[in-house]
Amino acid sequence: MGCPIDKAASNVAFVCKRFYASILLKELDLYSINSNDDPTYISISETLFDEIIINQKKELGKFGITATDESEGLPSMYWTPKKHKVPSKARFIVAAKRCTIKPLAKCITAILKRFQTQIANYNASSQSYSNINSFWVVQIKEPVVSAMDNLNIKNKARQISTYDFSTLYTKIPHDKLNRL
Repeated sequence: MGCPIDKAASNVAFVCKRFYASILLKELDLYSINSNDDPTYISISETLFDEIIINQKKELGKFGITATDESEGLPSMYWTPKKHKVPSKARFIVAAKRCTIKPLAKCITAILKRFQTQIANYNASSQSYSNINSFWVVQIKEPVVSAMDNLNIKNKARQISTYDFSTLYTKIPHDKLNRL
């Protein structure tokens, strides 16, 4: 089967279906002998599926958000190969074309974009006084490439670092998360 490659979506990798399924099963760890007290994923039945949808709609209603019947559903999981890693790894994605909580996700995205704009404006103001850009959110690559070229021309870069938080969210113990 063909699937897009992480960081190169226009490229396709051909992956054996059995291998693809085995990678998903390994990530889900549903059939492990090891008892995990705080699993990231749990298996659900059709009855529980319906109950989750009903609960989601009820919770959305508390915030005045309505989920339409045609948007009912839960996300599914898939993965794309990370061919830029040696050895190759997998990027797991949980998404849905139709999902009950999609209206909530849109609201949260709008709120977070406002925060991002506010923080960007604050940092732009600070930069005008200090001449230090401490806020880097990359939407498109050109400003980053231009800034790197500038640093190289001036020979001013002391240190440049990048970080990959591949397990930032999945390693947080569930009992440490705030729940409503």
